[in-house]
Amino acid sequence: MALRPDPTPTVPQVPTARLQRSQGRLDVVWKRRGAATVLARLFQEGAFKARLPRDVERGGPDVALINLAGGLTGGDRMHGCITFQAGTVAGATTQAAEKVYKSAGGAAEVVTDLVVEDGAWAEWLPQETILFEGAALDRRTTLHLAPQARLLFVEPLVFGRLAMGEVPTALRLVDRIELRREGALVWLDVTRLEPPTTPLLARPALGHGLRALATILYAAPDAAEALPVIREALEGLPLPGAATRLDGLVVVRFHGADPLALRRSLVTLLARMRVALGGLPPRLPRLWHS
Repeated sequence: MALRPDPTPTVPQVPTARLQRSQGRLDVVWKRRGAATVLARLFQEGAFKARLPRDVERGGPDVALINLAGGLTGGDRMHGCITFQAGTVAGATTQAAEKVYKSAGGAAEVVTDLVVEDGAWAEWLPQETILFEGAALDRRTTLHLAPQARLLFVEPLVFGRLAMGEVPTALRLVDRIELRREGALVWLDVTRLEPPTTPLLARPALGHGLRALATILYAAPDAAEALPVIREALEGLPLPGAATRLDGLVVVRFHGADPLALRRSLVTLLARMRVALGGLPPRLPRLWHS
């Protein structure tokens, strides 16, 4: 017996196209050869690449990290590991500010591991991460330090495109920084933002109009002696900052409404810290000035 046909017209179901997402993995190892720091290993995969610009005036080599996708969005995955072997002097930066675009679903994930061995001077100096309206970012950074390692670390964040008049109302951010010395947890800092973002950033206790934020860490055996030096270096900057000391660690915070003032303050402070604490030239990677 034939079934009665359904009078409702049938609409063909077209499968939803799966959006392409960027993935990348990077592994860089610096080693000591005589008095020089040289590259021991470089592995790169997917959209995460590294270049090695020459700048003899920096006092040590740098690796420039590049996201070939031109930015991050929901579903992207990037994982990088940089190892500074014993006695090395080296740094890492980014080709430009990292842009996190509006997400169509899920968060972009960025995982970074820095391994710093005894007697090494390591620098983590990325340019700003700019969160566009609607962006979603889950970032986890783990710092593995030996007892006699020294690390100069910065992470600048910018909320929304100020020059475009963009108001950050729907940002999602989980930013976790974890510092371990010989495997033991020394410091953990977690920043979490959920919509509605604007009223949160406007609260006096949370941001008071915050649009730019930076965390600087100086982790070293001489951190106690470094605190007054760093506080002196903070004087006269375009954006005021504050420093405090924990066990083997100095934490510096900046926050304000002007991303340009933040950048200028970071350039000056980091240069001063290189001279005063590392005996190195007052020069940031040239990509910061391009």
